[in-house]
Amino acid sequence: MKKIILSLMAIMLVAIAPASAKVKFGAKGGINITHLSFNQDVFSSSNRVGWFIGPTLKVGLPLGFGVDGAVLFDSRKTDVDGNKLTFNSLQIPVNARFDVNPVKALGIYIATGPQFGINFGDTQVKLNDLGNTMDMNRAAISWNIGAGLILFKHLELGAAYNFPISKLGDIITLGDDTRTKVWTVSAAYYF
Repeated sequence: MKKIILSLMAIMLVAIAPASAKVKFGAKGGINITHLSFNQDVFSSSNRVGWFIGPTLKVGLPLGFGVDGAVLFDSRKTDVDGNKLTFNSLQIPVNARFDVNPVKALGIYIATGPQFGINFGDTQVKLNDLGNTMDMNRAAISWNIGAGLILFKHLELGAAYNFPISKLGDIITLGDDTRTKVWTVSAAYYF
């Protein structure tokens, strides 16, 4: 009997959730600070600032839970052995989130989830005159952890840390794999 009651409650929650879901479309943009790291300490790398922009979608569910996602054009810059490199990609973050709005004009949120990146730049990048090249992957997966402020139910200001799950590419001559760690600061406006 317990299983039947729990099953009925679960079905009711699934049926009620879409009816009370609040869907908002918007635009999101910001800056990213990229740190490129290698398996071995052969090259020096340093932080570089890039940017991202694109459409976003937020689905609010009961009790402050929700999901957000975006399709972002992302331009990341880094310095490898004195070479300034730019990586252009399409980034698709999908986050589970929890919002707390104690007053109508101000709230906070926390979010976490995977991010899928599609490289549409060069697949092979020359690093130096010694013949070292980086073979870039066409796709990469990373994970986001972030938080921010919700202002007047339309504007969100946030910060997130994005760490790699898969590698960005390989340095062919040395056999090193490369991974990017990224801090982001963003603003999103929902209509």
